[in-house]
Amino acid sequence: MNKNWELLFKRLDKDKSGRLDYDEFERAVRSELRVTDTTDQELRALWAYVDHDKSGEVTINEFQHGCYLLILEGWPLLSKDSLEKIVAIINGAAKRWLHASSWVKVFRAIDQDENDRLGYDELERVVRANGTQGGLSLTSSDLTDHDLKGLWRALDRDVSGEVTIDEFMNFMRRKEEKPKTPPPPPPKSRRRRRAPSPDASIKTQDTAATTTVPTHV
Repeated sequence: MNKNWELLFKRLDKDKSGRLDYDEFERAVRSELRVTDTTDQELRALWAYVDHDKSGEVTINEFQHGCYLLILEGWPLLSKDSLEKIVAIINGAAKRWLHASSWVKVFRAIDQDENDRLGYDELERVVRANGTQGGLSLTSSDLTDHDLKGLWRALDRDVSGEVTIDEFMNFMRRKEEKPKTPPPPPPKSRRRRRAPSPDASIKTQDTAATTTVPTHV
């Protein structure tokens, strides 16, 4: 993703100064990235954010980060249940094709440039690649682009454009854990009614037998 924006930056940087002004930035967003649903006010606000030193120009790093934020804003925010299902799908594919028993091995397989950081391009490439070529063989019917982008947006919480091994492992482990089912409550004890003793029964019968019915004179 960053490589594409680097090429775009160089194409827009006509004077080869290594910096772009707002007009060049706006042209990149509207014409090259084809982002049309962002208002001029929102674009100005984004420019103010990426132009940290308020110089009126941005460097290639600032430009890349601004474009990334703009693109990421349009990616889905998934529910907890959806993220857990996606993690389960990736975990199953990793066990099948990579024989990975831990998320560390999954991270190492995705981190192809071995810099201990993941980019979205790396994640997408390994997820889609054939299992016989070091990928997970997950097609868009197994895991949609919508879900993959939603997963990335959840992974990159600090919107840095990269995910460290700690961020990756903590997220995957947390989503993989299933809440423990609380034990069922103990059955309520029923108090048994005591049967009347034989003596009480006899006494009742005797009382009934000796009861005198009053006579009317």
